[in-house]
Amino acid sequence: MLDSPAVRDVDISEGPGKIRVGFVTQLLWDRYGPFWHDLVSGAGATAVFPAREQVEASLVQLEEKPIPGGPFRLTAAQALALASCQLVVLPRLNPESGSQRGGAQDRWVADLPGAVSDTVAALGEVLAVAAYPDPDIETDAVLLLQRLLGDPGAAKRVWSRHRRAAERQAAGQGPRRGERSRASARALAAGGATAVVAQPWLLNARVEERLL
Repeated sequence: MLDSPAVRDVDISEGPGKIRVGFVTQLLWDRYGPFWHDLVSGAGATAVFPAREQVEASLVQLEEKPIPGGPFRLTAAQALALASCQLVVLPRLNPESGSQRGGAQDRWVADLPGAVSDTVAALGEVLAVAAYPDPDIETDAVLLLQRLLGDPGAAKRVWSRHRRAAERQAAGQGPRRGERSRASARALAAGGATAVVAQPWLLNARVEERLL
């Protein structure tokens, strides 16, 4: 898993006084990450990604922690690698539900940000954002801009540049998801397609290419 694109070797130069916002990219990054990264960058904050060597060191520190499975262990390691940031962005994997079935019984699925925060003691402030279509995205985005900018007028100006992207995000219209859906539809229409039933974060681009 450490060869995943989610584990980045990134050299980011920081401006003086900028708020450092860390991004955990291991789970469903393509569903939520681009929008929030663009919003943070648009507000003039410094976007920080976990570097490979930091994640490897964090994995060693988390060896004794009761974390269920490789994807979640790597998620926690990325969060630990970003602990020096003032704010760390983590995805909410599923909408809130009163159901007690399936993933609702697993806190790492039902409340990933909370599970990571409890496991990674060094982690500070966490921003939990939806990795699914979320009609409340505007509220979360504007609050984040106010947190980053400290100026309601500036937050309003930045928000106006990202409003349309937020509307697409709220509708689940990611920039690449439509292309993948069309490719999948063509494969199903032609017959002989292979279906895999699994949590979406267990699939990556290489697996999807083999299935189409």
